[in-house]
Amino acid sequence: MAPTGKYVEFDVREIVELRDGLVSRIRLVVDMADVMRQLGMLPAPGSRGEQAMAVVQRLQMKVLRRRR
Repeated sequence: MAPTGKYVEFDVREIVELRDGLVSRIRLVVDMADVMRQLGMLPAPGSRGEQAMAVVQRLQMKVLRRRR
């Protein structure tokens, strides 16, 4: 994807694990679907494109469950 110069805004959740009073792990969680929507890589929420993607995902899960 070519650079556009646009700003992307997103929330980050920070999860800190402590062991013996010291930080042992830090994890950052970002809603990448939101970032991808802002970049135009995913359809808008509630759009026909998003609904179609949900249908395809559900079908994939049905196929995977039947293979087990």
